[in-house]
Parts: sequence; C-alpha cells; structure tokens
Amino acid sequence: MYLFFEGKVVSGRSKRRILMLLEDESFPEDCRVAMEVFALVEAGYAVRVICPTDAVDTRRFENVSGVATYRYPRPPEWGGLFGYHEAF
Repeated sequence: MYLFFEGKVVSGRSKRRILMLLEDESFPEDCRVAMEVFALVEAGYAVRVICPTDAVDTRRFENVSGVATYRYPRPPEWGGLFGYHEAF
C-alpha cells in the first residue's frame, strides 16, 4: 500500500488529501485498509482509493461512505515459482 499526501489551501485553511494505492485486495473488503481510510476521513482528510476489482464486484468506480474508490481490472494470478517471482 502506498500513501501520497498533498496539502491545498482552501479558503484560508489547509485541506489535506490522501491517495491510497492498493495492490492485493479491494476496498472496503480489506478491513485493515478500511479502518485506516475511515480513521483518516474522521480526522478530516479527503481520501481516494485506487485498488483492484473484487472477484464478484467489477464496478470501476464507487463512492464508499464518502471515499472515492477507483478500481482497475485484477491481473491474472500465477501459481508456482513464476507467481512468487512476479509477486516479489
């Protein structure tokens, strides 16, 4: 997971925005990431998430409780030694 921070001045206040890039799991299915995202939103950050699609849900965009969530097609999974090499 990667976090990108950007501070913007909006009407005299500093508005902080965070972009979270997820590689393995979809949001909000990954509960660890969901807790982080909602804690940041509660702290006043504007959060956007980019993650792979879920196995069942293939929507490309969704607004999850005020969090803009963009999804890309999940790449095929490879097994064995080749899959291990590609993952790491």
